[in-house]
Amino acid sequence: MKCNAFIEKSKPAKGGTFHIKLRINMEADDQEIMDLPMMSNRDISLVTHYIIDLSCDMKSKSFTGSITLFMQPAPKSTSLPSGRKTPYVICSSNFSNQNETSQDACNIHVSQVKLLELPNCDKCTKPCLKCRTANVTQLEKEKFFRFCSSQPGQNLRFSTTKWSLNIWDERQPPERFDARLPFVVRIEYSTLPEGKSLKWVADQDGNMTVFTRGDFINNRSLFPSQDHPETLSTWQAYITVTVSDVVLMTGDQEAVVTQQENGFVQFYYQSSMLMPSSTVAIAVGQWQILTICESESLVNDKREKWVPDFCSSSHHSCSVNFSQHPILPCRVFAPKSLLAQVEAEFQHYLPKCLAEMHNVFGPHPFCRLDILLVPSCFESLGMANPCLIFLSESILVGNCSFCCRLSHEISHSWFGLVLGPKDWTEEWMTEGFASFVEDLVHPKVIGMNEKEAEDWFELRALIKYRVLTAELSHTNDELQIMRINESDAVANKTEENGSVKNGLNPDKKCLQVHYLKGYFLLRFFSQKVGLPHFKIFLRKYVHHFHGQLVSSQDFLQLLFKEFPKLRFLLLSTLSSLLNTHSLFLVCLLFHFELFF
Repeated sequence: MKCNAFIEKSKPAKGGTFHIKLRINMEADDQEIMDLPMMSNRDISLVTHYIIDLSCDMKSKSFTGSITLFMQPAPKSTSLPSGRKTPYVICSSNFSNQNETSQDACNIHVSQVKLLELPNCDKCTKPCLKCRTANVTQLEKEKFFRFCSSQPGQNLRFSTTKWSLNIWDERQPPERFDARLPFVVRIEYSTLPEGKSLKWVADQDGNMTVFTRGDFINNRSLFPSQDHPETLSTWQAYITVTVSDVVLMTGDQEAVVTQQENGFVQFYYQSSMLMPSSTVAIAVGQWQILTICESESLVNDKREKWVPDFCSSSHHSCSVNFSQHPILPCRVFAPKSLLAQVEAEFQHYLPKCLAEMHNVFGPHPFCRLDILLVPSCFESLGMANPCLIFLSESILVGNCSFCCRLSHEISHSWFGLVLGPKDWTEEWMTEGFASFVEDLVHPKVIGMNEKEAEDWFELRALIKYRVLTAELSHTNDELQIMRINESDAVANKTEENGSVKNGLNPDKKCLQVHYLKGYFLLRFFSQKVGLPHFKIFLRKYVHHFHGQLVSSQDFLQLLFKEFPKLRFLLLSTLSSLLNTHSLFLVCLLFHFELFF
């Protein structure tokens, strides 16, 4: 970082005083300051399951406890691709890299790391994770993982950097720790108040709360993990709080709550769906509950898996927990002072919104939904997580006119969660879709007729276009590009260099460029093929790619397969649009001369 200081003196008026200004310019030496480092050595071993066991202390603003990582060797982990640089920090040990593991972490205090003893497998007569968790029920898996996490272990050495936790075996030579084989480590640690993954703040009624804020660093200051879009894991979480607190988390089912000693309670959540660690969300506070929607599914076996017809996977190979019901069981949590407003705003809107989403896209990819009205310091209007949505109180305007934001967040269940981006820089693949879908669903939910819906759709498009043109005139060219990694060769650099391009750039927090460019691209497609046909295509798209990571290329290939004429009409123009920042191309493609 370069720091240049300049002293400016202004001449005073007669009888006045000198004014001295100190102007400081801070310039980044290189792009790394703006890029989010990815330090975990996922080339050697992959985390397949986490067990999070933490206690929440509101006074010290920290979580304390442990996380257990279940690791499997990565495919072809014995060697790196030709010419590839090591993607992780070399620990300060004398051992080779197969005896080390690195996790993405930031602002946590680690006190101990243990290599746990794995029980021998009856089939392969050696410590094994795969055999013991294959072809068994979800409940049996959870019990096995919990049993393993409580086993005694051998101390391992560790060190922390700004962005990583590095673990290795201090014995020479290492006796049992080989990252190319299955292994389990338990990390005892505590979070720090300054960690940016969590926000500790009083709610609207003055009660202390904490929640994951969706920061640029994801969950790295909540727990160490392999924070990479392609590292997919399942997890279990045991969160202990005071009896007056409620714990909300992502997870398959509502929490199992058990009484502990000395006035504490423990909330247990689990997720059997393979997801990136960045999708885990948690909130602790003293909220009131409002049940909006109930479902008969709550009476049935909560762990019984249903597979819709479009899913060709078997019950065990597809991890998506589809719901059979068009309206999910839904609860809203809010401070007591806002509960009446929440009920007036959501009581009728929310069931209709869920039903319309089901009508457009088919089965919901999650079986429940909790909504939390977060404190007023929340930096966004909303944030979607699996089964849990954070909403700002700003949408409570009394007439449901801002509830389109709720439609936006619910649509992320399909666009961003069950179907995620391969490349985190392709934000339009999630936010652009959600921005488009909210304008499809909201008019239906509030009962507009066809003509009113058309007028509203056009008015929203005009407003969004004005916002987009204003932002483009004040935004760095590089931040305007929808697909910054425009080829496989460039995309691979993200992994080779161990960073996400502009992942820490503070300017991105206030930008809607990718939301709006993506919105207009999808709107253009719908105009070319007709909105009814395009809605059918979007349904096919989410059914085809559910449970997978996708790129813009995957989307366009399926689009051109469905509508072959678009390929010849648009291919070169689309390439320029996705890979450049030209506003002229946006205007040309979307025919916005009609608005002038």
